[in-house]
Amino acid sequence: MKRRTTIAAFLAATTALIAGCSQSYNGTLGLSDSLTSPKSVRDYQSMKKEQASRLNSGRITQKRAGRVDFGDSTIAPTDRGIIYNTSSAGLDTLGMFGNTSPQDVYSPVSPMDAGGNASKITNTEEGGDFDPEINRSGLWMVYSSTKHRQTADIYKKQVGSSAIIQLTNDPAEDRMPTFSPDGKLIAFSSNRGGNWDIYLMDSSGGPARQLTNTSDRDEIHPSFSPDGSQMVYCTYGGPSGQMEMVIIDVENPAVKRFIGYGTLPVWSPNSNRIAYQRARERGTRWYSIWSVDILENGNVSSPMELISAANAAAITPNWSPDGKYIVFCTVIDPESDDIQRMTKTDVWVMSADGSGKARVTSGPYAYQQPTWSADGSILFVSDRAGENAKNIWSLRPDRALRLASPGNNNLQAPSVMVPTN
Repeated sequence: MKRRTTIAAFLAATTALIAGCSQSYNGTLGLSDSLTSPKSVRDYQSMKKEQASRLNSGRITQKRAGRVDFGDSTIAPTDRGIIYNTSSAGLDTLGMFGNTSPQDVYSPVSPMDAGGNASKITNTEEGGDFDPEINRSGLWMVYSSTKHRQTADIYKKQVGSSAIIQLTNDPAEDRMPTFSPDGKLIAFSSNRGGNWDIYLMDSSGGPARQLTNTSDRDEIHPSFSPDGSQMVYCTYGGPSGQMEMVIIDVENPAVKRFIGYGTLPVWSPNSNRIAYQRARERGTRWYSIWSVDILENGNVSSPMELISAANAAAITPNWSPDGKYIVFCTVIDPESDDIQRMTKTDVWVMSADGSGKARVTSGPYAYQQPTWSADGSILFVSDRAGENAKNIWSLRPDRALRLASPGNNNLQAPSVMVPTN
């Protein structure tokens, strides 16, 4: 019971509701009763006091709506139709993720949306669709959905088709599906056994095989190695009190090895690099994007921080099909008062070595969980159509990729001239 309470407090610290189910914006999975548990409330109040102290001491600077401070002045967006409140404001006057006042106006058009670039992939009107991934052939998409009940199941659909196939039908949560490189298997996370474990099933559905079965740990977010023989995932519940990354042998799941601290690890499709997010300080929501290399002798390289922002969290990294770029999200002021909902996030791309970066989306909605398709388009989850439900969308990031080409350090974030009347 003590361990479960600890996990509940940990997950509650970063919980945001997506599509009617409890999911942390950093990818961890929350417990619905943990948000109001006495310990969670105490932890959150303590965090807010520390945050206020940091503000008063000058460690936290002003937050600007729509602007992410990566430490260079070339990244500030210049979209017409957006009013930036640049006054220094206390945290209590800030809205969720950077909207500083009612007069802040966001352009309804993303820099990449001109000419109908964005297209809606799913059409759920109740509940929501999330956790998208396209297989390497580009023919099939797998995702999670709460369109039929409050707990998520795994679905797949052929790209370009409106027909959907339900792969799991369990009253528990089935989340974070991912294809094996050959497209024959799907790994996913589920709490059907009482805690979160990794499961494996045929891509056409059928019985799921449980890969992890550690009763004192939660194990989530699987990602296959390029040859499909291994899998990396993150786990919580060990003596360290941190999210840990573990590699497992798919055919012999008893063979495991710890590779470092971090969450949401994603294996490059064509190398032994693993990208992940890691908090600057343990227990905070100020995440940045890191990577490690799995060496030929099985050792792990020293962690490398690829990107961080002074006023935002950088989260949910994902590799392009050729491994040259990484897509991720930014959340301005991630420790704001509203811990249950992520209302404003944007998608960015950068080169795999972190040398270039460009913003892909801009608008009043949340753009979450970006991933790549085989044709080079980016999929993301959003309520951008103004609906109550979140759906999966797709857009072409060609212009952003040109800006984020390796070695391009002098970047202006993509912008579009939007009439203000």
